[in-house]
Amino acid sequence: MKKFKGIYAAALAVSMSAVLLAGCGSSSEETTAAGTTASVETETEEVTEDAAEAEMEATATAAAETAETITVNAETETEAADEDESSVPQGNVEQTTYQSTTLGEERELYIYTPAGYEESSDSYPVLYLINGHGTDASMWIKIGADEIFDRLIAERKVTPMVVVMMDGGNILDESSWPEGATESRELFISDLQTDLMPYIEANYRVMTDRDSTAIAGFSFGGAEALWTGVSDTDDFSWIGVFSNGIQGGSNASEESIAGSGSSETPEEFVEKNASFFADPDSTNEKENLIWIGVGTEDEVIGNGARQLSDTLNQYGINNTYYETEGGHTAETSQKCLEEFLQKLF
Repeated sequence: MKKFKGIYAAALAVSMSAVLLAGCGSSSEETTAAGTTASVETETEEVTEDAAEAEMEATATAAAETAETITVNAETETEAADEDESSVPQGNVEQTTYQSTTLGEERELYIYTPAGYEESSDSYPVLYLINGHGTDASMWIKIGADEIFDRLIAERKVTPMVVVMMDGGNILDESSWPEGATESRELFISDLQTDLMPYIEANYRVMTDRDSTAIAGFSFGGAEALWTGVSDTDDFSWIGVFSNGIQGGSNASEESIAGSGSSETPEEFVEKNASFFADPDSTNEKENLIWIGVGTEDEVIGNGARQLSDTLNQYGINNTYYETEGGHTAETSQKCLEEFLQKLF
């Protein structure tokens, strides 16, 4: 309404000026007979009032027409924005399950396939994307990951890919933590290699070579991506660790293992992953990207992400370290995902 208030104020000023001007007369007219003067004044006032009313009506009509034009323009702009959004080709998200012989249960999955997947016969690179502890496989969908995939692919910033959003954050019951950390690591990797990856490769058109396979996760999922990446360089050439590393932080425990919110030192992390650090040249040849991202206000993992990057640098292993404003939050996971995706394949 701010624009319309200005129009109405201008109309009122014009009308008031007309009334005031009509009420002004020459001093010589005051010598006219009283009756005649009164009559003239009455007629003048009537004419003036009629003119003012006509002018105000005309101004109001013009203002209404202006308002209608602005409204139409606004609606047109909104429709254009909607069209721009809907013009982004949309991929498909399928909710499904697979049978885990490792864990003896059916486990939930969300599978993203890019726009054009159904019509094509091509095979696509694949990203295994892991949720954080305390969430489930739907975490990434709930924070709009599929919209990020669609937008970045449409902008040609990301290679079209299949994304497997898995439930990695709940391998074992919380009551078994932290004593069950090592067992959780072994079970996660076994389930991934023995059950999940064969299921995906049998049911979706994904490339199976190392250079076309990535793994990433947020928080505890980042630890699981790290575990898998450093222990299985034959299957994964792209590793994304979001909001995790070698750390203390508020979820540390001396019983934990490196890369899972632990209080272990970098030396202990290197010792537990000796084959990964033994030949840096070979590791660098196999790994296209080790990407580590964290929020600058993340009190959960403390300096863990930086410590992981520094340790890799110390041994001559290539990595990318990324910081963004924020804490141990969904917003940070979104930012990390968007940045990581643009480095893949």
